[in-house]
Amino acid sequence: MIRRRRYVSRSPLSVRGFSPSKKSRPFSFPKFLGKSTLILFLLVADLALLVWLGHKIWDVLSIDSYFSIQQIQVQGLNFFSENEVISRTKLLKGQNIFKTDIREARRILTQEPLFEDVDVWRQLPDTVLIKIIERKPVIQVIPKNKEEGIKEKVYLVDKEGMILSNGMDATQLYPIVRMVAKADLFRRGNQISNQGLIHALEVMDIFSDSLLRKVFDLENIEIQDDSDVMLRSRSGMIVHLGDTDFESRLLKLLAILEDVKKKKEEPQSIDLRFRYVPVTLKEEVKSEK
Repeated sequence: MIRRRRYVSRSPLSVRGFSPSKKSRPFSFPKFLGKSTLILFLLVADLALLVWLGHKIWDVLSIDSYFSIQQIQVQGLNFFSENEVISRTKLLKGQNIFKTDIREARRILTQEPLFEDVDVWRQLPDTVLIKIIERKPVIQVIPKNKEEGIKEKVYLVDKEGMILSNGMDATQLYPIVRMVAKADLFRRGNQISNQGLIHALEVMDIFSDSLLRKVFDLENIEIQDDSDVMLRSRSGMIVHLGDTDFESRLLKLLAILEDVKKKKEEPQSIDLRFRYVPVTLKEEVKSEK
């Protein structure tokens, strides 16, 4: 009698100890690949896609004639011409506005010592705007050399001692400072560090914000040497300030002028270098003559 053997097929799961009838376990990440790693991978993939799209958009914009520069506008000029500024930046009409190096144009303009601040930006679709804040003059200087005599030309100077103009005719817009100095030092773009000029600028800064402007009609400031700053009014009054403590001395000058005005007196000279300020009246000067 032949015995038949029965063979039972076993699945790989049953071999490993798993029963086919058991419920399958939920999917889980391998231990070596955490969820944070997968999320990071997806973020990097998204970023790469955005970079690729940005690159394609840039390619389209940089060749589109719609974005060609048609206008270059410059604002805030007083001492420079618009063409002079544009030629320095190397900006050209017809260039693609996105391929224009705005940062380089700004860097070039900021090297000009007469510009206090510079800004350059695009105004889509076809305009580049340049905004410039030039240094503002506060005085005009007439350099005087002992050997050559008084120079007729004047030089506009800002609050930091920067020469803003080459020799020009005097104007009534700014007080005149007469000082002993070599005229060849006064070139546009130079910064003068003369101590007398520094004193004069300090006095002007205080004077321009004080009530003295209403009672003392300043015509010019004279610097004979570094030890004395002398103010001269349009009526011929002379005020000696010395070389220090300008703020308190100008306040004292204001008090003296208000006092003599009440007394209806007209001073010829006031010397603030002394503790007890000598005041010479015009009537006293006439009587001496």
